[in-house]
Amino acid sequence: MNSAYRLARQNKTKTMSTYLNKFYNQEVLPFLKNIAWACNLKYHEDLRTFLIVGVVYASEYWRWNLYDHPQYPEFSQSIWFRLFDIFWLMMTCTHAFYCATIVHNCVHFAQFRNYHVNTVWHLVLGHTYGWPVYFEFLRRIFFFEVCIDF
Repeated sequence: MNSAYRLARQNKTKTMSTYLNKFYNQEVLPFLKNIAWACNLKYHEDLRTFLIVGVVYASEYWRWNLYDHPQYPEFSQSIWFRLFDIFWLMMTCTHAFYCATIVHNCVHFAQFRNYHVNTVWHLVLGHTYGWPVYFEFLRRIFFFEVCIDF
């Protein structure tokens, strides 16, 4: 057995991942938990959904404003624009799958502690998903209440 491996197994040498884990647990994790608490989130892991949805909105806004650029007709004929189109299409498809998963999870489990903030979040997710998420939620409740009345 290698002596370096034995020392690492006996925890006498500290690796870089040990320092990174310690830094993450002592510095980054409390910071993320404070941000999640300030945003009224139930879990700090839900900050990733903010990032993904923000990237979707930013890419759509960027692409929408690209067509208003004065040099768009000349730029659209170049090979770089075609490569950009392929990259943007792949990125949009990937993020559409991410947003569909986020919508599915947010419909089943509330992300925020406040009902009204969850309602607004469902409207925001409906714009990324392309389907009215909150409308479906209301339809299910209404259908359930109508069935109880009969």
